[in-house]
Amino acid sequence: MSGRCDPRFAAVRDAFEQALAEQESGGGAVSAIVDGRVVADLWGGSRTTSGAPAPWRADTITCIHSATKAVSVTCVLLLADRGLLALDRPVADVWPEFAAAGKQAITVRTLLGGLAGLVYPDAAPAGCWFEHEPMAQAIAQQAPEWPPGTQGAYHSSTFPCLLEELVRRTTSRPLGEVVGTEILRPLALELELEIGVPDADLPRVAEVHAPPTPAMQALAGDPKYLRAWRQMPFEGDVLNSRTCIQSGSAGAGYATARALASFYGALADGRIVSDGMLAQLREQQWADVCGLTDRQLRMALGLFLNSEEMPMGPNPEAFGHHGLGGSLGMADPVAGVAFGYVTNSLDGEERCGRLLDALYACL
Repeated sequence: MSGRCDPRFAAVRDAFEQALAEQESGGGAVSAIVDGRVVADLWGGSRTTSGAPAPWRADTITCIHSATKAVSVTCVLLLADRGLLALDRPVADVWPEFAAAGKQAITVRTLLGGLAGLVYPDAAPAGCWFEHEPMAQAIAQQAPEWPPGTQGAYHSSTFPCLLEELVRRTTSRPLGEVVGTEILRPLALELELEIGVPDADLPRVAEVHAPPTPAMQALAGDPKYLRAWRQMPFEGDVLNSRTCIQSGSAGAGYATARALASFYGALADGRIVSDGMLAQLREQQWADVCGLTDRQLRMALGLFLNSEEMPMGPNPEAFGHHGLGGSLGMADPVAGVAFGYVTNSLDGEERCGRLLDALYACL
């Protein structure tokens, strides 16, 4: 294990050491910021999960899966903050094809809040999830699963494409490029958080180990989940393919834990969007049983609010986003905490929770 840790937060170091010891393979990193000061920035284990071990390094990046969505939705809100997009105007104002199948009145706010009912991309060809155009065309044709605004759902498979298309229609640039130039570069994080990894940075990417955890097995048997994710190319080692790593998908970014914590610290401090937009971002849109996952969730504008199903410490005001297998980025404005955890062994949900428990026990 390498990095640095304030002695007052030694419990975080101990919990991370235990987490590394419990992993089936691979490694990871954790970073915590309290009141604007880095109190832990640790990494360890192996960036490979097959063959010879290779030490995790300070600049190792790994897929953070759905935790990317928070960065991507912040990009959309930044465009709205600059007056390039209106949250309470129809999505069809910038994406005319979206008006099909009764979606002409769905606003950007309704979409970002998970209230549009667009949880399935039925017309998309199987295996095309990393291809933006066929996904966007399918979603434009899709009828809402229920009347928009009447039920909340985590749009797990469709949300990345929806965010990407909003950014493309508004800026004529890919989302990854806009995130890089408008958010990450000003924060000096452009090499530590990438949506679409360039060739030069491929050696820094950690190999993913995806064991069949009970949570994943449960999802695999859910007809709604299978319908939502039919477009994912499950054959082969897709998570370690260039298709995934270089896709630029708004739901498959690559990051260090340091970058996640720094991003949330900057977001909570008003260094990315204005205070007014931050207040809108954090405003609860719904708190109910999710129409796709059947989990009790609390959703803000594209991010989760703290809940039993999406735990982020003891304070209800905490917000952030989890990623497949245990990664997490979050901010807690009450405790002054910004936190990031990444791992390349996708069995880390419980490990992440123990890291947060250790952090809060030190406050």
